[in-house]
Amino acid sequence: MPQEQFNYDQLVQTQFNLANNLATETELKEQAKIALHAYREADNGDNELNFEELRVLMRNLGLPVENDEEEALADMDTDGTGTLSVEEWLIWWLKRVGQSPNPAKQMEALAKYQFMQFDRDSSGAIDRQELRQLIST
Repeated sequence: MPQEQFNYDQLVQTQFNLANNLATETELKEQAKIALHAYREADNGDNELNFEELRVLMRNLGLPVENDEEEALADMDTDGTGTLSVEEWLIWWLKRVGQSPNPAKQMEALAKYQFMQFDRDSSGAIDRQELRQLIST
């Protein structure tokens, strides 16, 4: 099943308008874009995340979940299906980002995720070949 387009503008606006929101609208939009991309990478194509896919997603974003995946999924799974929709994921992520007194920590996790995307051999460094691939894309 092809992955559908998802418009997250309404979710961003809802979070931005909350009294306890600490992030700017621009920060929320950037976070939504990155979180959506990470969701798509973890998804097997059915537009729902199961426990294993959630584990991959959280690891890719540098978020510690370890043995609490079931509890984390239950907190995010507002419709009780046992899987996580893109909307449920983005609502949870934007709430986390919006209520964080230090959005820089979120950005650090996302920077680590982006670095891992270019460090194809997981060496901890971007070598010449990886840099060449990065520049040519």
